[in-house]
Amino acid sequence: MKVEFRLDWMYMWSALYQMNPWLITSNKISLKAQLQSLPGAGFGMSAAHYLFLQRNMEKDAVTFDSAIEYYRGMDNNYQLLLFPEGTDKSPWTTTKSQEYAKKHGLKQLKHLLYPRVAGFHHLLTKMREGLSQDIHYLASFSRFSKP
Repeated sequence: MKVEFRLDWMYMWSALYQMNPWLITSNKISLKAQLQSLPGAGFGMSAAHYLFLQRNMEKDAVTFDSAIEYYRGMDNNYQLLLFPEGTDKSPWTTTKSQEYAKKHGLKQLKHLLYPRVAGFHHLLTKMREGLSQDIHYLASFSRFSKP
């Protein structure tokens, strides 16, 4: 976990505890697939049914679909925490973001990257199937660096 996200976790756990302490145990987190192979911790995260993502939409769609079906079958409330890990601003990622903007007719960004949203959209679509309650989501940014 990157240092700048440590406070995000603490705020999230505090908020969940204030709403209902059970929610802390039903929180599911998305992580890079490489973390699943960590000795000990990888097993624990797998046992907690966290989502391990490849950053490949075809593979991740299968992961999302099976996870949502599993969580839904538990008949308990659950939360999914999505961390935008692994995308630091660099010349290479800036070029990729600008190519994406050009391809989709979007404004060129100098100090930000366009997010990858296909997985998020797929996840929300899957979660809304058969759902009668509202879906709440929060975007949090821990730190901005100067250009």
